[in-house]
Amino acid sequence: MRATFIQETKRYVVTISQLGKPGLKGESAYEYAVRTGNYVGTQQEWYVALTQPSTLASQAIIDVNVAKQATQEATQEATMATTQLTAIVDIVNVIAQNATEATTTANTATAQANTARDGANTATTNANTAATNANDKATATEAVRLATLIEKDKAVTATTNADTATVQANTARDGANTATTNANTAATNANDKATATEAVRLATLIEKDKAVTATTNADTATVQANTARDGANTATTNANTAATNANDKATATEAVRLAT
Repeated sequence: MRATFIQETKRYVVTISQLGKPGLKGESAYEYAVRTGNYVGTQQEWYVALTQPSTLASQAIIDVNVAKQATQEATQEATMATTQLTAIVDIVNVIAQNATEATTTANTATAQANTARDGANTATTNANTAATNANDKATATEAVRLATLIEKDKAVTATTNADTATVQANTARDGANTATTNANTAATNANDKATATEAVRLATLIEKDKAVTATTNADTATVQANTARDGANTATTNANTAATNANDKATATEAVRLAT
């Protein structure tokens, strides 16, 4: 009996021949298989393997089925892992999208807050400007009020002076009228007296001329006094108007200040 290993099929072929002449002693099939690395085990195991090839084949088939089953299970686990990984990637993408949207919303809110802050700063600036303007107007109004009071005092003084001048003019006119009356009486007396001397007549004429001049001067003074009085009345009216305007402006300024 002789066992030959076929490389192509990875199997041993056992040949049983008739006994012949003893040949040269060489390696047994077992020794050859061990030397070439095609078998690992004891010689007894070798003989068992030769007599029970079907058992080895069955075990090989079982091993193949086990490996196939393991491969299928590994494939299923890989598929499940891929599915889970895909789900995780989707969740990560959703989280990333939500984070992006949240960032956009936060940026929008920040921009709106900055705009509101700028508006508040502008309103504060405008309020400060309005307060400054109100203070300036109040100061100017106070100056106008003081100037109006001064002008009003001047107008009152001018009115008093005009009234005094009017009284004096009236007094002068009355004196002139009295002088005219006296002159007329003297002229009448002079005319009645045929014996009056030329000197008396000339003196009467001189007095009469003086009376006429005094009357003219008195009339002129009266006109001037009336003009001065009219100017004083106009100044008083203007002063009262300016005072009213100043009071109105002061009231408006106070309202603006309180509103500010």
